[in-house]
Formats: sequence, C-alpha cells, structure tokens
Amino acid sequence: MKLNVDTKERIKVLFLFVFQSYKILMGCMLVLFVPQLCDEEVCTLTEKIENRDDKHIITLFFNGLSVLLFVILYVIELKRENWCVKYLDINHDFSDNHLSNVIKDRPDLLEPLNKYNNNYLMYSIGLTFVYSINLVLSSIVVYDHYAGLPSITSYLSFIGLIVLKLYYALSISYSSKTEQKALSSFMTEFSSYNVIDSDHVIADKNEKEKEVRP
Repeated sequence: MKLNVDTKERIKVLFLFVFQSYKILMGCMLVLFVPQLCDEEVCTLTEKIENRDDKHIITLFFNGLSVLLFVILYVIELKRENWCVKYLDINHDFSDNHLSNVIKDRPDLLEPLNKYNNNYLMYSIGLTFVYSINLVLSSIVVYDHYAGLPSITSYLSFIGLIVLKLYYALSISYSSKTEQKALSSFMTEFSSYNVIDSDHVIADKNEKEKEVRP
C-alpha cells in the first residue's frame, strides 16, 4: 500500500514523539534518576520512592507534575502538528514567511492557526515556570544527597534534554505567533508549513467554479 505525503509526515511525527517522551521522563524525574547517597551508599529506586521526608515528597510531587504538564504539551503539539499536516504543506521552493502571504485570504485557516499558535505559546511559558520550580527543588534534594561525579553528570545531562526542549517550544511558538508561521514542533530541522495543502487548494478552486457556473 502506497502512503501519501500526509500519512508519511504523521508517521515521522509519531516516531519523534515516542523518542522525546523518554527524554522528558528522565529530565523531569530528577529525584528518582539522578544518583544519590542514602547512609553512604547509592540509593535504590525503592528508597527514593519510599522516602517520607517532607522536602523529598514535595519535590517528587513537582517531578510528577512536570511530567504530566509535558504530556499535555505534547498533546497540544500533536494536535497543532496534525492540523498543519492536514491543511498545510512544506514547500522548499518558498520561504518560511510565504504562508503569511497566502493564508491572509483564507480566514477559515487563519483563525485556527492563530488559535493553535497562541495556545502553544501561552502553555510553553507556563510550563517553563513550573519546570523552573521543579529544577530548584530537585537541585536542593540532589545536593543534600550528593553522590559525587555520577550525580553531576546525570543531573546535567538530564537537565540539558529538558532545557533544549523548552527552548525549542518557546522559540517555535513565539516565532509562529508573532510572524504568523506554522513552524513544525517535531521535525529534526526547523521546518515551516509554508503553503496551503494541495488538497484544500483544489477543493477551494472547485467551490469557486461551482459558484461561477449558472
């Protein structure tokens, strides 16, 4: 069975989503995955989960909350990406800014695009704030149970995954909103849906032809 362009784009986005989910889990649950000391020995995962210290419990709560909020972010991104795949297309013969020139005459597409971009930006800002709190609390807990170099290397590598994701989310959502673009949230390189999908262009032309006919 031959796959059309839209289906191929959706499959590619799905694989990228699964890959990034692992990074988010490791980068948010710092209390569980960063090596720490318990009575001069490296804590087991069970010991970390069963720790009843108030500071530990609060931090673990923010770890879990961050994971949940990132899942919601991915849902927002996937809905936006699916809409872009359905109604827009990527054409490297045109610039990334080309979409703003052609979509202004299509209010049926412009309105939902603006809504998706606005929601994406607002949520990315809110998530960045919550993760910052998570990062501060997790840093305190990891410092209190510092296990040497393994703690530092794991901590920095896990944080790097999240910071990079948040940077991309903020950058893509801000540029898309302010410049009326449809930058992809999942492509490995910055890609912009810069033209209207051919299926919808054809459909639009057919409607106009019907209106002209007597």
